[in-house]
Amino acid sequence: MKTLICATILLVFCCIDSSLAADERTGGIEKTQSTATELSTGANTYVLKSRAKAADTASTAATNSEVFQDVIIPAGKNVVLQSSLDYSSASMVAVAILCTACTSTTTSTTALGLVLEARWQELNASSDIATQNASIFAYTDAGGAVFNVFAEQFNLELQNKGTAAITLDQVTIFRPAQ
Repeated sequence: MKTLICATILLVFCCIDSSLAADERTGGIEKTQSTATELSTGANTYVLKSRAKAADTASTAATNSEVFQDVIIPAGKNVVLQSSLDYSSASMVAVAILCTACTSTTTSTTALGLVLEARWQELNASSDIATQNASIFAYTDAGGAVFNVFAEQFNLELQNKGTAAITLDQVTIFRPAQ
């Protein structure tokens, strides 16, 4: 519970300094919107990469969070959020989700079958490796998880194990200040 409260507090402070997401599907098809929707029925996974935020010359603060908005995970599909932050000096990463349409226990993120899976990519490895996951969330419309860091590149895989699409208004990834 303490971890969830900390992640929620970080979410409030970090929403002001967040970047939008650019949608890049596996296979090379790119979209310029931050909304991710499945267009083909053949693909199982597609990737959202965070878009670099324009430099703010008045601020010297390091970016410690990323925000992905309007993420849609079709039923039985997976979406991978690729973080652009460097985790080589971090010991943990926190993830917070918000789903305003998930208003009851039957439409909660847990009941709909959402799974957050931490995946790590080493620079010399050919693929990323799953290390931890979370599938039970404290609230019907919000939740999160804290994962240990195992490499410098973090990829969050959002899995939909249910039979209906899940629309997340916001997914925020936090890297503690270094």
